[in-house]
Amino acid sequence: SLSTQIYQQYGENIPVKKFKGANLLAIENEIISALLSGAAGRQIVDTVGKEFVPYPLSAAQMGVHMDCVKNPQSTAYNIPLILKFSRDTDAEKISAALRAVVKAHPSINVHLAMVNHHVMTVQNESHEVNIPINEVSEEQYHEFKGRFPTPFKLSKGPLYSFNLLRTESALYFFADW
Repeated sequence: SLSTQIYQQYGENIPVKKFKGANLLAIENEIISALLSGAAGRQIVDTVGKEFVPYPLSAAQMGVHMDCVKNPQSTAYNIPLILKFSRDTDAEKISAALRAVVKAHPSINVHLAMVNHHVMTVQNESHEVNIPINEVSEEQYHEFKGRFPTPFKLSKGPLYSFNLLRTESALYFFADW
């Protein structure tokens, strides 16, 4: 039933009787309301310590991997992001939120390794998420920005980097994955 599918996919239990005799718009509104109300109270799942099963790369990922092996200094496949916040933004809250996201999604905290003669995605040994928060001059900010992004060491991990730099005028968030 629709109720079962919603529960299986989203973890929300909506009684079947709410759908009985309702038109499509009413059903859609019920689903959206349940998902929105449930999301606010949902706790982040702690996945640290739970078994992580290594998985193989897709054909497309294998192509990217081979290109990165041939060109280890390339950042062609990096996905860098720089966000600018007002200077008084709470960097600790941003850092805590990022750590919670990585902790809730174990597939972020991975690297590549050979397992039984196949390149596999495996979990990093450390579950610590390092997010430096530094006070820097405008000149140091521009120097850091000029060196960003840097190539990842695919066999070591993590395959992401986060930095928060506070200058005299702003807080900058650097992310790369």
